[in-house]
Parts: sequence; structure tokens; C-alpha cells
Amino acid sequence: MKTTLLQCEGLIALECAAGSELICISGLLWVTQDQSDLIVHPGERCRLHGGGKTLIQAMRTSHFEIVTAQRWWQRMATAIVGPAAASKPATTATAPRTLPAAVCCQATTTVGS
Repeated sequence: MKTTLLQCEGLIALECAAGSELICISGLLWVTQDQSDLIVHPGERCRLHGGGKTLIQAMRTSHFEIVTAQRWWQRMATAIVGPAAASKPATTATAPRTLPAAVCCQATTTVGS
């Protein structure tokens, strides 16, 4: 799992994140998308649906993960058919989906595990 650390009052702007999911691991996040606001607590998930910018602000120092739609489907497949079957390559190849680089207003640290 790859998480992002955002310091208190840190802000990240994502472009075209629709279909992804934000998972709050610790801290407290304020998410603004499509002119609506949502507070995300530790252990909660938030589906990103904004077609434009999505803003994520840490109300406390926070760790979170953003899961792209493709990775979400991989997790569902693993839960349904098991890890061995879900990891087999598909018969038709598709380009992997990645999120655009985040524009950071304050420094963040990415921790891979």
C-alpha cells in the first residue's frame, strides 16, 4: 500500500480523479469536489467523482491512500475469485490507469510499503 502524508493544513489539488477512491488511514481530511464538501475520518472511504479539481486538505496531520478505479476492481476481483485467479493476465490488454500528478501547496511525503 502506498500512502501519502499530508501535514496539518496541507492542501493537495487533484485533476481528473473521477472514479478513484480516497481512503483516510489517520488524521482528518476535508475533501471538496463539485462544489460540495465532505469530512473524511480515519477508516472512512470517499469516492472521488469530480470532473474538475478535487481538493484535499488535512485538518490534522493525516495519512491517506488514493486508489484508482482499476486497482479498486482488482481488489474486488481478489475478494470474489481469490488472489491467484485475480492476478492472472486478462486476454485483452488495456493501458494502466494512473492519476495525474498532484499539485501540492505544502510538502507531502509518500511512504511505500
